Amino acid sequence: YPPLILSTTLVPFIAKLDSSGGVLMFSSVINSTVNGVGRGSSIIADKHLNIYVTGYTNSVSFPTTAGAIRTTFTSQEGFLMKLNPLGGLMFSTYIGGSNSDVLRGIDLDPNGNIYVVGNSSSSDFHLSVPGYSKTKSGTSQDVVVCKLKNDGSSMSYATYIGGSTGGETGTAIAIDNNGNSYFTGFGASTNFPTTTGSFKTAPASGDIFVSSLDSSGTILRKSTAVGQGYSYGIDVDECGFVVISGYTGSPTFPITSDAFVKTVSS
Repeated sequence: YPPLILSTTLVPFIAKLDSSGGVLMFSSVINSTVNGVGRGSSIIADKHLNIYVTGYTNSVSFPTTAGAIRTTFTSQEGFLMKLNPLGGLMFSTYIGGSNSDVLRGIDLDPNGNIYVVGNSSSSDFHLSVPGYSKTKSGTSQDVVVCKLKNDGSSMSYATYIGGSTGGETGTAIAIDNNGNSYFTGFGASTNFPTTTGSFKTAPASGDIFVSSLDSSGTILRKSTAVGQGYSYGIDVDECGFVVISGYTGSPTFPITSDAFVKTVSS
């Protein structure tokens, strides 16, 4: 992507270092002809060294490419970009509806399909494709999860996940070898959807959540609340065990009896 001059507003950037960390191979801000605030939230590279970036922007002229899923700006929009190993733009698209939309997490499946997670206040978030829920749950924001083809030409699914008593924020996503998605965030409503047998089926307002969709994006496989706090990272291992990380100030956050505790010797 061609280098541009940074304006006085905050805009996303992308930079690449060589394996030694001693050479800046390329670095660019993602600007627009009309000033707008934006943020790059998450980035990942594939086995071909292509780069995928997601985030959000308030710019009406954020760069999008011909044939993109969404080229029209209406309010704060999520965005998804793919660049080649040299930083050349392969595709760029808005992702969102008619109200405020934010994308925060990204991952790829073994076939190169792209998955993003974030949150939306729009009631019309990509309604034309399949999804577990096509209706926003309340007056605030819901988590949104999308799956797109590797070339950005189409969206396979898009779904809301949330409750009606609060506003959820989706922060991170991980994909297993079968294309099932696992995602986390915080701010769960008391009626955030959970599944039978999950760790905590009755969320408290503001709980961290961990949820999983099947590869079609239409079935909620697993969903649980965890405890009060903020979750920003997630991964799933080869056995299907899910790990999350974040922070909490809650004295009632669940702690296991064999938890590692660092002590200072006297």
